[in-house]
Formats: sequence, structure tokens, C-alpha cells
Amino acid sequence: MPVIRLLPRVVFDLIVSNIVFHELPNGIRRKVILECSRLLSPGGIMAHMEGGTYIAPTNIFQKLWRELDIRGNNEWYIGNASMEKLATYIEEAGLSTERGLLQKITPSSEFFEGALLIGGQKI
Repeated sequence: MPVIRLLPRVVFDLIVSNIVFHELPNGIRRKVILECSRLLSPGGIMAHMEGGTYIAPTNIFQKLWRELDIRGNNEWYIGNASMEKLATYIEEAGLSTERGLLQKITPSSEFFEGALLIGGQKI
């Protein structure tokens, strides 16, 4: 298992990532969110963009795409990703999602679920 070294206690107003979460196992996703919370200043925002097809496929085409990506593109951690787990991790980290920071932010199509913003605000 990879070692996550904690950054020194520095505070940030904004922490951002783009299409990273589907590359991580659930336990590491949880640790990333907890570490982001630790590093955020009060009122600071954590925002992670992710493809919705990876996290929350809604129809057979999206599920098939995800399965093909898992097997053909070695995306092994996609299969255990879910919005419910991410929401639990955000809540566990003490971050607020009242301002809609766990949402779909682009339209969906038959083949691709819209992009997701996974985030929270430090209270």
C-alpha cells in the first residue's frame, strides 16, 4: 500500500484536483478527503472534478463503458467508486456540502454521465 506523507500544518483556502479520484482505491480516497479537510482554512473549499461515468453510471451504456475501461484500460479502482462513499467521507471529514458541492455540473448523454464536482467547505 502506498504511503501518504502528511504535509506540514499549512492552511489553504482552496484545494483542487481533476479526474484523480477514479485512480485511487476507496481507502486512499477517504484519506485524501481527510487530509484536505486538515489543510483547509475555515471557510476554505475542497473541489475535485471527476467523470460521472466512473462514479455514478446511470444506464446500461455507461455501465458497459465503465466495465470496458476497467478491463481494457487497467482502471481497477473505478469498480468500487460510488457517490455514497464519497458523501460519507466528506461528512466524516467535517466538511459542509450545503452549498451543493457534491453534484453533477455538466449535462449527461446516453453514453456519458456528466462531470461531477466532489467537494465540501470547511466550517
